[in-house]
Amino acid sequence: MIRQVRAAKFFLGADSLSLSAGLTTANLEIAVVERCMISHTGGKVIVIADYSKFGRVAEILIAPLKNINAPVTDRKIPDDFQREFELMGGQVVIA
Repeated sequence: MIRQVRAAKFFLGADSLSLSAGLTTANLEIAVVERCMISHTGGKVIVIADYSKFGRVAEILIAPLKNINAPVTDRKIPDDFQREFELMGGQVVIA
């Protein structure tokens, strides 16, 4: 069903985001669905995660950070993560 969708934007929650491992989760079913949605999104992929999720790594890869356009978080994240993410062309949003 997801392969028939062409989303303009995709918002997803995150279990963990890491510079080395990317966007990861402990749930295989979630990883499969979110991976498919990312590949069928024509516009921005926006990850919503509180500040505690940054720098953590879970067992299953959803996507590398280069596939994410903007993480939205509630507080300032580690400087190294923000700097590296912005160098990849993304924008960190603190809401």
